[in-house]
Amino acid sequence: MAMVYGIIFITFICTLILTPLVIKIAVKFGFVDIPNDSRRVHNKPMPRIGGVAIIASMAVGLFIYYLFTKDIESIALDRTFLGYAIGALIIAAMGIIDDIFTLRARYKFIFQLAAGIVVYYFGIRITGFKIPFIYTDVINFEIIDFPITLIWVIGVTNAVNLIDGLDGLAARNICNICYSTINNIYCNISKSRSNNYNWSISWCNTWISTI
Repeated sequence: MAMVYGIIFITFICTLILTPLVIKIAVKFGFVDIPNDSRRVHNKPMPRIGGVAIIASMAVGLFIYYLFTKDIESIALDRTFLGYAIGALIIAAMGIIDDIFTLRARYKFIFQLAAGIVVYYFGIRITGFKIPFIYTDVINFEIIDFPITLIWVIGVTNAVNLIDGLDGLAARNICNICYSTINNIYCNISKSRSNNYNWSISWCNTWISTI
C-alpha cells in the first residue's frame, strides 16, 4: 500500500504543478468559456481544457504503477485495464477538442461510440443484471450485450456532461461513484487480494488525488 499512497502523492503534486500552467495556456490562446447564457454560473471568462492537467497527472501515476508492478502478476495491469485506458483517452480527446473547437453533438457521438466499441472489444461488457430483493438470479442479455454496453457508455458519458454546469459537481459525484464501486468490489471478493481490486483501488485513488 505504501506504493499506492506514494503514487497518490505524486499525482497530486503533478496536478498542483500542471493546473496553473494549463490555465495560463488556456487564457493565452483564448481557450476560455464565455458566460453567454443562463446555464453558466460564472460571470467572467473561465479557462477551459482543464482536463489536460488531470489526464496528464493520471498518466504519470499509472505509468509509475505499471513500472513497479509489471512483473507482479497478481497486481499488474491487465488487458481489461488497457480497454478502460484507451476508452478514457478517446473521451478525453473528445473533451479537449470540444473545449478548443466546440464539437457538434454528432461528432461527440462518434467519439463516444468509438469508446464504447473499444471497451467492449477488450472484454468490458454489460452481460446481465439482477433485480435487488426481487429476483437475485442474473438476467443475461445474451446477444444484445453489445448494444446495451454502447448505450450505457454513451448514456453515462452524457449524464456526467450534463451535471458539469457547476464547478466541482461532476468531480464530487465521480469520486462518490469510484469509492462506491470499490466498496462493492471489496465486499464481493470477501477481502481477497484479487487483481481487479488492486488495480481498481489504485486507479480510483490516482483519479481522486488529481481532483
